[in-house]
Amino acid sequence: MLIFSACRSLLVLGLLCSLASVLALPRAHGGGLALRDDNDSDNSWSAVPLEERNPAKAKAKPKPKPTKKPTAAPKPTKKPTVTKKPTTALKTSAKPSVKPSSKATPKPTPRPTPKPTPSKSSSIKWPKIPVPYPTTAFDVCDIYVPCGEEVDLLAARNANAAAMVVMTAAPATTDAPQGEPSKEKRDIRTFKVTLAPGDVVTILNLDYPSSPQLYSHQEVAKNTFDFKSNRLDDASVKNTKREPTAAEMPDFVTEHIIELQTIALFMRSVLKNNAQVQAFFRTHWQSQLDPNQVRNRAFKPSYYTSTMTPRTTMNDLIFEAIGSNNNLKDFVMCESQINSFKQRMWSSNSPMENDRYKKAVLEAIDGLVPSNQYLSALRATISVYRYMQEPEVKRRMEQAITNVEIELKNIQGLTGQNVDLSRRWRAFMKDHMAAMDTKNKIWLKNRITRDTKKQVQRGLTKYRAMLSDLRVKEKGPSAATHSNKQATEKTRLEAEQAQKAADVQVQEQKIVSVRSEITDLTTKMRTARGAAFTTLDTSRKAKRKQLGAEKKTLDTKKKLHGEISRKLQELYSGSVEQIVKNLERDQKLVTNYEAAIRRISMPEVPSASGSGGPNVAPIDNV
Repeated sequence: MLIFSACRSLLVLGLLCSLASVLALPRAHGGGLALRDDNDSDNSWSAVPLEERNPAKAKAKPKPKPTKKPTAAPKPTKKPTVTKKPTTALKTSAKPSVKPSSKATPKPTPRPTPKPTPSKSSSIKWPKIPVPYPTTAFDVCDIYVPCGEEVDLLAARNANAAAMVVMTAAPATTDAPQGEPSKEKRDIRTFKVTLAPGDVVTILNLDYPSSPQLYSHQEVAKNTFDFKSNRLDDASVKNTKREPTAAEMPDFVTEHIIELQTIALFMRSVLKNNAQVQAFFRTHWQSQLDPNQVRNRAFKPSYYTSTMTPRTTMNDLIFEAIGSNNNLKDFVMCESQINSFKQRMWSSNSPMENDRYKKAVLEAIDGLVPSNQYLSALRATISVYRYMQEPEVKRRMEQAITNVEIELKNIQGLTGQNVDLSRRWRAFMKDHMAAMDTKNKIWLKNRITRDTKKQVQRGLTKYRAMLSDLRVKEKGPSAATHSNKQATEKTRLEAEQAQKAADVQVQEQKIVSVRSEITDLTTKMRTARGAAFTTLDTSRKAKRKQLGAEKKTLDTKKKLHGEISRKLQELYSGSVEQIVKNLERDQKLVTNYEAAIRRISMPEVPSASGSGGPNVAPIDNV
């Protein structure tokens, strides 16, 4: 019994010792086994428990039951140090492996770039003052060149010609032949040709119909030449083959293809150092001829009829050959601007005075006038070339040259003077047309190169610099201050601009009124005869003169308005940017005009007339 009790005590004591040993063992971190890399004891990833490396494969462990701690436990050993894995490594390892898809992964929609918070300057609403750019042509008549049928009354000459040929209005007239009362007297010019100091020959043209009456004569075919369109980029000419309306008529004139001053220019060319020719003009040019000899002269022009009352001076025979009340078939009706530019070009004058043209360019660049004003002068000059190449115009020019040539062949038979001027006439006309072609092309090239391209480039430099400066001010830190300053100036200028605009409007109404009066007079002139016609014609000329003065006044008022408008436009970058674009458009159009010079020419004069005699075919079968 005693032995059994001792054995039981020993058994209990052994169990207690075993339990104490188990309790004394160290516990692993996190309830798992830490694997360490044999080669790198500092590798954080190798110190992470397997279960935490792949949480998906970790098995859930039951929560251990608390064990009652014995009263006398042995001292525990020190816990091993475990390096903590960074959070990012844990996140990476936690992603399950995904098999790549065979389909293309769509690109993610880009996130919109957030708009910057608007600055104080960008929130300002900057005005844009309109900068007009007319693309239609401007009527240069009475502003840059004189126009109308009265233009030939002016002294159309250059400095070299002034000493030899002077053209003025004649105080006297050459009467139309008897028996033709329906053809009114009008527009006689006096040409004075200097033979020597103090020795002057006076020559006069013959009467011819005004534009309102030209087509009232059945023998006159309707050939009316006008610009093909009002577009600034179109210099072509058309033959409308109709009579202008009464409202349109003030813009058209009866046109001598061979200008009246041509005879005086020819005389000047043949008089040089030729005593025989000088004696002929001094003695026989205005001397009376025998009417019977004139009727029976050897060479007769194309317009001659046996019922025609003969002219009885060489002066009248020659001027009738280029157009008169007796010789109507060579006339056409021509738009006033084309006629005026042609008249100046024919006389060896500049199509438009050089200084006046340059001033017009500068005024346009500075905004006083639109650029279509000076550009219209270039257009009109090119249009004269196009007009002269029109088939009906060329035929009439050649016919008139031949008619003058024929009458010059009659000098010896009618005056007894052996002066061969007919051959020299055709040679003169060949040289004249060639010189007209060359001189006016040179004028075009010089105006485009010297006075237009250079000045437009200057304007571009000025306004591009202004544009850059304004953009800086409108976006800078002082934009608000700048805006207030410009707004104040804008208000002041707009008030002034409104007044100038009102002045322009009043003047425009005056011009409308004067043009209406001219239209009424023109309508009455179509059927008037005798003294009634003369009275109406005088009134119409006076009204045309008034119209020219009113147009000049309007031009002045428009420049004042343009000056204020440009100051307004220069306040803001948006408007200055448009000024730059307009100047660039001018550059392009001028370049197109320059290219057109290579494609234009004056008609050549044939070396000899078709027959050289009386059987010259008429132009119109009427």
